Amino acid sequence: MHPVTVAVLGRFPDIFNGFVESAEKYLPNIPKVFVRDDSLITMPTGDTWTNIQGPPVFSNPGNANIAWQAAAPDSDILYCGDDVRFVQNKTWELLQEIAYSDSKIGMLSPCIIGAAGNVLQTNPSPKGITYSHQRLALICTYIKREVIEAIGYMDPVFGGSYGYDDDDYNHRVQLAGYSLAVTPYVTVEHRHAGSTFARTGPGVDCRTGLEKFRTKWGDTTVHKIAADVALDVPHYAPQAASTTNRPIRAPQRLRR
Repeated sequence: MHPVTVAVLGRFPDIFNGFVESAEKYLPNIPKVFVRDDSLITMPTGDTWTNIQGPPVFSNPGNANIAWQAAAPDSDILYCGDDVRFVQNKTWELLQEIAYSDSKIGMLSPCIIGAAGNVLQTNPSPKGITYSHQRLALICTYIKREVIEAIGYMDPVFGGSYGYDDDDYNHRVQLAGYSLAVTPYVTVEHRHAGSTFARTGPGVDCRTGLEKFRTKWGDTTVHKIAADVALDVPHYAPQAASTTNRPIRAPQRLRR
């Protein structure tokens, strides 16, 4: 069995404390790395927590890299937003089992209750594994260690602006020959409305992030990624959800 480390960033106690509560309930025994922005949050206690104070100027990819690098060097990463709420037992165990059921899977998302920019993350096929051409929103994402070893960490060039750090990482994962996937057998809730970015960041304005992405990869890649969205329209009817393995809300566009 591969070791797993939860990596999470946070700034506001009312958001982060809910994450801690659900993590302690459903993932009580695995290591967790928390990188704090500012000083409002009281660092969580307990043997499973490693707490790190982030730099004075927040950077989403930069702080994510701090968290990932603090994990054991052989550990897979379960990278989560602090607005994620775990809702079922064996969350990481099932994600790991499903991720390793196909050697080509590089990153695996659970089914998301709430908002996600990728419709397959909110409405995966009710059976098996759903493979995605378009990027996975990094809401709660199981990332294999071999992927990090192959392509490295998130690109800090996307710090200081909003969005496209996840698009960039997804693109690099696919360029390395790995697949992006979603499972219906694990569910988490995404309470995106109270996100840090909505309060303090550049909000929903992704233009600067897009221009950074365009500068790095070029117009051809930008157009191809946009076209990939059309390949992922579900060919099945989204079904009513249970609280354990199906979404209960219509898909919404993720804040990016």
